[in-house]
Amino acid sequence: MDATFQLEINPNLSAEESELLTDIGYALENGTVFKQDYAAAVTIYKAAAEEGNARAMNNLAWLIHNGRGTKKDIKKAIEIYECAAANGNTTAMVNLGNIYEDGQLGATDYKKAFKWYKAAAESGDRKGLFNFANCYHFGHGVKKNYKKAFTIFKMLADEGYNEAAFYVGLYAQQGLGMKRDYDLARKYYRLGVLESDAYCYCQLGVMYALGQGAKKDAHAALDYYMQAAEMGDALCYCNVAWLYESGELGKPDLRTAIKWYKKGAIRKEEHAIEALKRLNVPFEK
Repeated sequence: MDATFQLEINPNLSAEESELLTDIGYALENGTVFKQDYAAAVTIYKAAAEEGNARAMNNLAWLIHNGRGTKKDIKKAIEIYECAAANGNTTAMVNLGNIYEDGQLGATDYKKAFKWYKAAAESGDRKGLFNFANCYHFGHGVKKNYKKAFTIFKMLADEGYNEAAFYVGLYAQQGLGMKRDYDLARKYYRLGVLESDAYCYCQLGVMYALGQGAKKDAHAALDYYMQAAEMGDALCYCNVAWLYESGELGKPDLRTAIKWYKKGAIRKEEHAIEALKRLNVPFEK
């Protein structure tokens, strides 16, 4: 499709027709029905947005935000996100929170991020609720409150939002705002493992390595660490290396340990880099 094509939209579109137009824009943006064409998607979304479609507003703002099919302009994107949010689009609220939390305008603004995540959470958006809980976890834009964060994370995890399972496990394992509960930690880490969450694999490895809530088992720890490493958790390259270096698996194996430290260092994992320095092993970043 030619990105410069002209559209003549019939006036006074119904809500259903505006939704259909937005679906067409989505198909162009993602290349599902049509050949992917960001510029054409921008044109379509603009037409639907002008008719008051909040989803089209959010999608248009995202394209402008990321410079897809049009010039990148974060300030303009914010204006359109805010229109979408005012019309009830919770994804736009989350996107606004992300902009302020990540400092995409030049400096982080956790208070504004918290405001938008809270708005999305209160509107029932699970991603917004997750980010809202994260604000309490890190103390971003609000006073740190582990108990409140845990309550939200657990509710989300119990509803099947598996990204929250890691945090429930972490809180129970470390006793953040609650009494340590290794059985509870293991239960929620295993929920995360079912969704291939590398962090949950890693923490299960830690629990076996330290004998938390179960008999210490370095070989089980190794299995979990290696799976997490394969999924991109760079710290677990160090954890694997330490099992070999320390002799937890039997006789210390420094050669294999160095191999794993190097794998972590290649991924810029600071603990791996420091370990190589400690072992006087030359390594170039």
